[in-house]
Amino acid sequence: MPYPPQGYGPTAAVTAAEVWAYITRRLTNLDDVRAARIDEITAARLGELDPANLPADVAANLTAILARVTTAHFDASEFETEWQTNPVVNNVASAAETPLTAGSITPTYPSGAAEVRAILLPMIKAASQAAATHHIGIKIQYRTGGAGPWSDLPLDLTTNPPLGLVAVDGAVDSWAHPVDVTAIVSSGVQVEFRFAVDSDDASSVNYTTSFLLALVYRMG
Repeated sequence: MPYPPQGYGPTAAVTAAEVWAYITRRLTNLDDVRAARIDEITAARLGELDPANLPADVAANLTAILARVTTAHFDASEFETEWQTNPVVNNVASAAETPLTAGSITPTYPSGAAEVRAILLPMIKAASQAAATHHIGIKIQYRTGGAGPWSDLPLDLTTNPPLGLVAVDGAVDSWAHPVDVTAIVSSGVQVEFRFAVDSDDASSVNYTTSFLLALVYRMG
C-alpha cells in the first residue's frame, strides 16, 4: 500500500491498520525505507552486538564503553551496612547519674570503600519496678579502642528528660533517635556506646538498651 493512501480519504481498499500505520509514520518522521530498516532489528541481529561476534577492535571499544557507563553509575551509588548490639537489661535504684552496660561494635568498610557517613541509633526502654514517678535524663557516651575514658556525644538530655514514668508499678517509656557519629567511627576500630541515666527518684527501674550502627559508603 503506498503512503500516503491515494485519493482524498480512506476507501474500501484502505484498512484501519494501514491508516494507523500511516499516521504513526508521519508523526515519527518515518518513510518506507526507514520503517523497513527498523523492521530488520530482530533479536538475532541484536545478538550480533555480543563482543564475541564483533571484530576485535569493535569488541574492545564496546566493552570499554560499557565498563565506563557501569563504573560511573556504580561510583555514584551509596551503599549501607549495619551492626546491632544485643539488648542488655540493667536495674538501677538510684537518683544519681548511673552508666549502663556498654554495647561494643567493630565496624569495617569493604576494601576500596569511601566513607560517606556513620549513623548511630541508640535505643532505651525504662520499666518501673515500683509505683513511683520518674523523670529520667539520659546521656550517650562512647570510647574507642576498648579502653580509656568515656566521652559524651553532643546530645545531653539531662536538662529536659526524655523519659517519664508515672507512679504505677510496671509503667514503661522508651526513646530512640539517630545521631551522626561519622567523626568518631573508623573502619576496623572498636567503638563502644553506653547510656548514662539520671532519674529524680531512687526507686527501682529496669533499663533495656541496644545500639544500631549504620555505615554509608561509596565504591570506586
